[in-house]
Amino acid sequence: ERIAAAMRPATRLVALAHCSNVTGTIQPVAQIGALVKESGAFFLVDAAQSAGSLAIDVGTLGIHLLAVPGHKGLFGPQGTGFLYMAEGVELTPLIVGGTGGASGSLEQPEGLPDRFESGTLNTPGIAGLKAGVEFILATGVDAIREKEARSTTLVLAGLRDIPGVTIHGPSEHAERGAVISFTVAGHDAAEIGFMLDRDHDISVRVGLHCAVSAHKTIGSYPAGTVRVSPGYFTTDEDVSVFVQALRALVVR
Repeated sequence: ERIAAAMRPATRLVALAHCSNVTGTIQPVAQIGALVKESGAFFLVDAAQSAGSLAIDVGTLGIHLLAVPGHKGLFGPQGTGFLYMAEGVELTPLIVGGTGGASGSLEQPEGLPDRFESGTLNTPGIAGLKAGVEFILATGVDAIREKEARSTTLVLAGLRDIPGVTIHGPSEHAERGAVISFTVAGHDAAEIGFMLDRDHDISVRVGLHCAVSAHKTIGSYPAGTVRVSPGYFTTDEDVSVFVQALRALVVR
C-alpha cells in the first residue's frame, strides 16, 4: 500500500531489498511486482540476503533487474556477483574500456555481455561463484531454506529467553530470512560484539549495517543493533554456544 501511494505518473523504477539485511524481513515482491507492472515502471530487486535460500522466478515475480552479490547466499568469493536484466531493459554503462570482442573498435561494443564487462574479468572469482551455485543446485534451494529456518527458529527462541533482549523484525521465521538483529537493555551493541569475539570466538555484525534509514525506522539509531546470521552450515551446537555466550555476557 505504501509503495502504491508513493507511485507517480513519472515513476520509472521501483527498487527494494527482497530480504532486509537489518531485520530479515521478507518483502512481498510478487504483489509489488504486479503493482509495478501495472504502472509501466521497471522493478529492481536486491537479492543479497535471499538468493540461494529463497526461490526467485524473475518472470513470475515481474522482476526486470535482479542484483545479487556472490559472497553471501551463493557461497562465492567476495568481489563477485551478477545483474540480471530482462529483455527490453537498456542501461548505459558508467565506465567503459577494453573493447573485448570488438578490439578493432574505439567504442564499447553494443552487444551483450561485452557492453557491461569492461576490462579483465575476475575469472578465478567467477569460477568460485560457479562452484557455489552448483552446490546450491545440487543441494536445493528449499533444503537450504529449511536448514536456515531451523537455525533461525532456535536463535529466536534462545534470544527470547534472555532478559533484556529485544528482537527487531518479524517474530516468525516464515516472514524473515536468516538475519536476526537484536539489542540488549543496558548494553551497547558494539560492546556485545567485541566481547563475543574476544571471549567466545563468535563473530557477529554490530552497528548500522550500512542501513541508517532502516535503523531509524525500527528505533535503533544511532547505536545500531547486534546482527547474527545463521547459515546453511550452522549447527544446532553453534546456536547453543552463541545463546549461552550471550546469556553469560548480559545476565550477571
